[in-house]
Amino acid sequence: MDLVNELITDHWQIREVLKDLRSEKATYQRKRRLLKELTELVAAHAKGEEKTANAFARKRLKKLATLDVEEHSTLENLVERLKKTRSQLIWEARMHVFCELLELHLDEEEEEYFPELRNLLPAEESDRLAHKYHQLTLALEKKRPKLKPGLLGWLSGNPPPETFLTNY
Repeated sequence: MDLVNELITDHWQIREVLKDLRSEKATYQRKRRLLKELTELVAAHAKGEEKTANAFARKRLKKLATLDVEEHSTLENLVERLKKTRSQLIWEARMHVFCELLELHLDEEEEEYFPELRNLLPAEESDRLAHKYHQLTLALEKKRPKLKPGLLGWLSGNPPPETFLTNY
């Protein structure tokens, strides 16, 4: 298992819910349900990431790890405001801001933080932290896509079949 690949796989799941939440076809009630689902996923992901990736990176990538934790906190604060919002108009505006910030956060992690983390993280430590991450994110377990052999399976630590690379 590889910690960074596990984090990115969960980002894909978060992005799927984000896409549904931002759909113009979704009713207000459906958006509220989707936001609840999304915030549960994000909270579990952030907790797991902070106790694995950020704990490892705290001394080595101090600025990126600190920025990551602060962005998680900002998103959490916005969720709390959303929970208390009664006006549909204000709720939808705050939800839009939340989605924009979340998407930006995911992009920044994938483009800036994770490549640096991957360069510093020894394979054995990555495997150990990936297992710890899974234990900390049990709320995500039901939502995680079940990866099949092939490229996605390979990215998540499952080796591709021997013919995988020779078929292309």
